[in-house]
Amino acid sequence: MSKRARSTRHSDSELLDRLEQNVRSGNVEQVRTSVREYGVDVDALLGAYGGCPALGVAATQGQIQVMRTLLDELGADVNAMNRRGSTALMLAALTRNAECVEYLLKSQLVDVNHVNQAGCTALMYAVMHVSEEIVHSLLMRGARADVGDAPLLWSLKHCAGSSCPRIAQQLLQAGHADPDARDTEGMSCLIAAASSADVLGMKDLILYGADVNYEWGEGMRTCLTVLGRNDPDALEELLVLFARRISPRQCRVLFTLRQY
Repeated sequence: MSKRARSTRHSDSELLDRLEQNVRSGNVEQVRTSVREYGVDVDALLGAYGGCPALGVAATQGQIQVMRTLLDELGADVNAMNRRGSTALMLAALTRNAECVEYLLKSQLVDVNHVNQAGCTALMYAVMHVSEEIVHSLLMRGARADVGDAPLLWSLKHCAGSSCPRIAQQLLQAGHADPDARDTEGMSCLIAAASSADVLGMKDLILYGADVNYEWGEGMRTCLTVLGRNDPDALEELLVLFARRISPRQCRVLFTLRQY
């Protein structure tokens, strides 16, 4: 077999480097040439990001036409992973490229709930980078918030702590989110929301069933006291929600907050 036609699955780094450069620059014709004429493995790990297939590189660079060529013409695996176990969908979510995410989600074979070596999913990356559009697209395609290494707690706490109530609401509405999830130190989403004065986040968590009786303690009282100083109207609105859900004994504590 001639050098021009041989497979480069295990050799010829020069051709792999050339493929990577063409993917990054969006040179569709040269990408075709690399695979069809030079026999480069379309799913070979390139040098980018410590070892990443061409589709993943294209996703991080926003090269939609290259992605179309790789998937529709050259037979790339939509779920091909880099050395860290991340797929193109995850990398597109990580880089907040909504157009690439939408395109990849059109594939019937794409694994929307794939978990990489870090225990993360595409949904977690979208939440991490506060991409409401991508979160919505992933959830509509079947992404779950309860996959991976405690992503549910992390995702909701991140939303609450970063004042991203609309993303937190989407996760809760999807039905995969436990509003009472807490970490090993007992920190919950409700406390995280209170700590950042995220009133909308607190309201959503309470309305979706967060146990305010369990939460009630010095930490919550302190958070609400601070909130009352900064935004008395918001505090009053939250107290109404609390009063409907807490025990009679805790109701007495509510009135003390109005003194601060």
